[in-house]
Amino acid sequence: MSGFNGRMKQTITLTGNEAKDMLPAIHSYSISMRYQLKNTSAKVFEIILPTVNTGLERGTRARREVIYRGLATEEVAVETMKALECDKFEHAIGQAKNLLEAAESNPEQFFNQMNH
Repeated sequence: MSGFNGRMKQTITLTGNEAKDMLPAIHSYSISMRYQLKNTSAKVFEIILPTVNTGLERGTRARREVIYRGLATEEVAVETMKALECDKFEHAIGQAKNLLEAAESNPEQFFNQMNH
């Protein structure tokens, strides 16, 4: 794999409402870290994921009769590795692409929809 040496120093993982509430802060943090580290060999990646079917939900989606259980972990891994290999520092995967595009095209409307 070109561009990825297999060593990851730090990752931040958020889920559910925690992710929705913290996404702007994490994005700002990522941008700031990229700026501060621009003259070093360090790279800061921001991978934005939809719901992922990890099995950690222990059957709660099935009990709630949720049909879509999320993106397969294998697909997430493949897409993430592609982003790392291509130095794509901000990368949305799956349905998260649509959310990102909506947020970028009309931030105020998107904010209102997510918060009301």
